[in-house]
Amino acid sequence: MFSTLPQNVNLECDASDDNGENAFYDWLDSNAWLAVTDNCGSVVLDKILLNEAQGCGNTWRKTYEFRAKDECGNFSKTHVKIKMSQPKIRDDSFFLKGLKCSICD
Repeated sequence: MFSTLPQNVNLECDASDDNGENAFYDWLDSNAWLAVTDNCGSVVLDKILLNEAQGCGNTWRKTYEFRAKDECGNFSKTHVKIKMSQPKIRDDSFFLKGLKCSICD
């Protein structure tokens, strides 16, 4: 049923007002860029948060399961991971931009 599997993604905390959260919701709303096709009617797609781990500061990682079921009762599932990590800081000027993700030691 999955014609395109969902894509894992690594996001970085940033200096924006939303700290990268909009990118997460865009990914989630797009169903992790997966696509389904089926020859047996319409497909119902569900996403379930399986695991969530908080890191230091505003960092975290989550695992989702996507489930597809068609009108004939055929069922398929797959897992995908998303991670919000610290930015790779290249110089001190980054701190002047108001980094909202606290840096971990």
